[in-house]
Amino acid sequence: ECKMIENLNRADMNPIRLASCYFEYLKAKLGVKDEREALRALETYGRGRKGSFETIVETVSTLERITGKTSKTFQNYIRLLLLPVEIKRAIVDEKINVSNGYIFSQYSDHPDLLLIFKMSLQKRMSKKQLIACLKGEDEDGDASEAQTMSDHIDQLSELLQKAKEIVEIR
Repeated sequence: ECKMIENLNRADMNPIRLASCYFEYLKAKLGVKDEREALRALETYGRGRKGSFETIVETVSTLERITGKTSKTFQNYIRLLLLPVEIKRAIVDEKINVSNGYIFSQYSDHPDLLLIFKMSLQKRMSKKQLIACLKGEDEDGDASEAQTMSDHIDQLSELLQKAKEIVEIR
């Protein structure tokens, strides 16, 4: 706990380091092996499930007391650790803010996540635009430019594959 307090008071604490700090605390106290397991423990705490609940309650309650933050906040931070390195680096380098990082973390399994991330940097998307893009819509609920780009990339990949096959035949 003392190490946690010391780390939280460091001036150079960025959101990714903070997320790592929360994860390491949960790992040490609960024995979780990875970020997804830590998220499940926090969700268990939030839902009040039984099982090893007493240990989870004690650990998360202590973390809440030390930081003044909620278990939902810890979940959001730990989800950042599941993001691709490029997005985490952009958060650390303040190219995107942490709230956009949270949005990306909600769609961490999106097949075009990095493409949309790069587009968001170029176009300086608002949160509303970013969410719409990740959902495959524009702000009016129509198919988005990202979806169109994704379709074009798929078409180009298919054409490239066909060209390779033609070259191999000759």
